[in-house]
Amino acid sequence: MSVSTEYGSGSYEESIEEELYLVEQMLKNQRSPEQDEFAKFLTAKVSEVCYGSPVFDPRVLRKIGEGVFGSVYQIVDGKQFKALKCMSRMSFAEKVGNPGKIYIKPNGTRQIPGEVLAMTVSHPCLLKVEGVVSSYMTSFIYWSNENLDVGEMTDHSVLGVLTEYVDSGDLSEFIKGTQKLSGEDFRNIASQIGKGLAYLHENDLIHGDIKPENIFLRKDGSIRVADMGLLTPLMGIKHIATRTFTKGYGAPEQSWNALNQKDESNARLIDQKADAFSFGITLVELALGKSLTTLEEKNAWSKITMRDAVNNHGDESHIERALSGEDKQKLEKDHPGLLPLLKDLTRINPFKRISVAQFNERFQLQGKT
Repeated sequence: MSVSTEYGSGSYEESIEEELYLVEQMLKNQRSPEQDEFAKFLTAKVSEVCYGSPVFDPRVLRKIGEGVFGSVYQIVDGKQFKALKCMSRMSFAEKVGNPGKIYIKPNGTRQIPGEVLAMTVSHPCLLKVEGVVSSYMTSFIYWSNENLDVGEMTDHSVLGVLTEYVDSGDLSEFIKGTQKLSGEDFRNIASQIGKGLAYLHENDLIHGDIKPENIFLRKDGSIRVADMGLLTPLMGIKHIATRTFTKGYGAPEQSWNALNQKDESNARLIDQKADAFSFGITLVELALGKSLTTLEEKNAWSKITMRDAVNNHGDESHIERALSGEDKQKLEKDHPGLLPLLKDLTRINPFKRISVAQFNERFQLQGKT
């Protein structure tokens, strides 16, 4: 998700009207009557449906991010800023199973969008999801913690997600060379991410897309793990066989499934250890201040890098093979004792990979020595 820091040209009022127009055009260009109605709903009916009063001002100030399934806009709620995610790319979403749709699967379980699941959890290190807007037929409904009813939402499509607004950028700024983390700042950030992820895992949830772009750093130094769109529950001891991930961060077992899409019997089961792997890659990049992979290497992530890792290096750590000697020396110098932990987080074999909770425990003990 890319972060914008500019309001654009023109006056404050002109920027608002320009953004409103762009939102409407963006949604209308999808050529979907449902999305066209949603655009009108956002600009004229949000205050009435969401809060039942004119206090909520749904005017869009600026686009602050864009992801695979939609765009995020800064809006005003009274005197507070909020973020509104518009699910605008429905055509792509449908290709991967329309994660915004709530429906009953053939096996009898209910498919629930990650943003809805995120409303059921609360932790200081997780981005707070305050509500979602769903559509069914021609009606729109705003669901908050007060009226959330997943059963009633069956056959609804989630089209808007209202969250707290984060007043700073994401962690990708620290791997672009534009900013540098001190050792103390790194430990603070790593600790907070670990706590947020461990909380999700304790509640039998998998984030599914941990990467620097999905972690925000507030001006007060606090962290928010965001983008819960792929949040997935573990059904008891039954793992999931997901194929959705970000190249360069996805675990080997996720890449394996992407390469074997037509062979369900050969799918690798995914659990919270996949988040641990992505967490490890993210920490390596933050500690080094650079990306571990080029665009070309990211494109070859499943077909070459992870395939080779699974087939030929199952007992090894990914970063042990990916890091140069110079990078390892830098890690040891800047963050003594961190490299062994990162190796254990990024082991190719998930059964030999440590969990996020285990990392947190060992990382905390290191800080006391």
